[in-house]
Amino acid sequence: MIAHGARCSVGDQLHPRGVLDPAAYDLIGKVYKRVADREPWLIDATPVTEIGLFQAPATTDLSRISGVDEGATRMLTQLKYQFNVVEPSSDLSPFRLLNCPML
Repeated sequence: MIAHGARCSVGDQLHPRGVLDPAAYDLIGKVYKRVADREPWLIDATPVTEIGLFQAPATTDLSRISGVDEGATRMLTQLKYQFNVVEPSSDLSPFRLLNCPML
């Protein structure tokens, strides 16, 4: 997430039984240490995103809902590519590749 410019945020980690889980807090501590170790390179950093993903137009017509947005997002995420969701009015000049999923 830090490669995408996101900030760290940890919500409520209380187990449904109402008992704190030491393993969850151990994992959170390890993650925050990794982020802290990288912090000098993260301050004022901006993500380099070379892929623009066009979002399919919103529709209420159930016959036209295909899941292409979710599929394209999943594909790019699993390939570990950084991308921005764009629309026709977006500035497309920063992108080397535009992904236009078909309905």
